[in-house]
Amino acid sequence: MRKAIIGVLLASCFATGMAQAEDRSATVNIDGIVNGPDEGDCIVLPSSHAIELSGTIDHLPVQDGSASHVNSIFTIAVVGDELCMEKVNASQIGLKFSGILDDANGTVLANTDTSAGAAKGVGIGLYEPDGSPRNINTYHVVVTNERLVNLGLKMVQLNGRTPEAGTVHGALTIEIERL
Repeated sequence: MRKAIIGVLLASCFATGMAQAEDRSATVNIDGIVNGPDEGDCIVLPSSHAIELSGTIDHLPVQDGSASHVNSIFTIAVVGDELCMEKVNASQIGLKFSGILDDANGTVLANTDTSAGAAKGVGIGLYEPDGSPRNINTYHVVVTNERLVNLGLKMVQLNGRTPEAGTVHGALTIEIERL
């Protein structure tokens, strides 16, 4: 009987040991990136990082209409390594534009100033130097051998809105586009 009790006790110790032995897994998080073929390193260089606009509400061009006297012309240059310049010379590099769009037609930059003194019914239009309007979200330009793009910005009256005087703020993002 004593042997039977010792046997039961030993068996319960093994069972208890097995019940307490747990496997503990570990997780390793792996991050990485796979790049495509080297396409060159291109850099967008605007002639100015801040442009000041001024105007009066009675002389604002209408949204999506041509503008006279676009006096806020700025130049965008594309520079980079040898491979980038080869792609520019082959017309394989373009520029695309984006920003927070107006809530009227969605074609010009919205006035992002929300302060008490902010202008109402006004946006910021993108123009060719001759005053031809460009839709911010759909306008793309191919960079040529000259590597320079000239554009202008002008405040505009939003379609269907009555402009009110005040301050205007906006931001235009210019990105490289591989063609």
